[in-house]
Amino acid sequence: MIDTLGEKLDVFVIGGAMMDTFIFPEEGVLQSENGKDLIAFTYGSKIPISRVHSDIGGGGANTAVGLARHGLKTSLHTKLGKDEYADIIRKRLKEEQVSTTHIKMGTIQTGMSIILQGLGRDRTIFTYRGTNSEMSSSDIPSDIYKHTRYILVNALYDSTSNMIMDIVQKTRESGVKVALSLGRSEIYFQGNHLVEIMPAIDLLIVNEEESQALYHVLTNNFHKEFEECDACHKTTNEILQFLHDSGVATVGVTLGASGVKFIDEHNTLYAYPSKKAEAVNTTGLGDAFFAGFLAYTVMGKSIEEAALHGIDNAVSVMGYLGAQIGLLRS
Repeated sequence: MIDTLGEKLDVFVIGGAMMDTFIFPEEGVLQSENGKDLIAFTYGSKIPISRVHSDIGGGGANTAVGLARHGLKTSLHTKLGKDEYADIIRKRLKEEQVSTTHIKMGTIQTGMSIILQGLGRDRTIFTYRGTNSEMSSSDIPSDIYKHTRYILVNALYDSTSNMIMDIVQKTRESGVKVALSLGRSEIYFQGNHLVEIMPAIDLLIVNEEESQALYHVLTNNFHKEFEECDACHKTTNEILQFLHDSGVATVGVTLGASGVKFIDEHNTLYAYPSKKAEAVNTTGLGDAFFAGFLAYTVMGKSIEEAALHGIDNAVSVMGYLGAQIGLLRS
């Protein structure tokens, strides 16, 4: 474990950590209204639950554990509360050989999610961001940029996404490589300010919905109805080319059951199919893919090797309840 800056890190991860609790309600029905799938429970009733499972989660923690399981020197910057959840998260990270040196203490409770399973093929998540919403770039020691090979910024939240601009500016000055995962909340919150940082990003991976949102934001064409506007959507290849032309060296778009597509620094397009597997869990699959891909990239593997390994990592996570149990080791 790396607990000081005396030894260079492979990846310094900046992102959220929280407790995930999976519940399987015995009641509740799926119904459609105005083209959207909804879950209905009887108002005012007590809903029995057949199964409960808790594990640590959060994009930052998931990717940090995934990277550490590949033998990479990994440290996580996040914020936790002064509570039992924080103790559990710290303990697990240490067991996984993730440095906790750069974890800060916040003023409110540690974040948590309640994840409804067993109603349909997908899951529904109730999220309390807690101390994740208190993260700030001022908490990151300036020396870290000289003591790591990669900085990975993993899906921050709303106002904390302001950290991205400051972090990227500092990486420009230090020459460290930047990997970025953007959630829709960050894309909407930052808007076309993201144009400024695209040339400084070495690796960007988003899912299909996020890629559409990012394209529309960067081209100043974002409007609330664009997700329901088929004519507004661009093909994945068009978006990959656009993001690459915006300055990002390597861009990937995950397409769920359809696999993943990439464009590299040489302007070469790649496409890899997904693998069929029974899904016990769909939480954390994007984090698993990113961790597997970045781990192999840091290890000097090709895009094909990295992409296929990322897919294997995500498929492995699908087989277990929780975002980390199935993460592969190497």
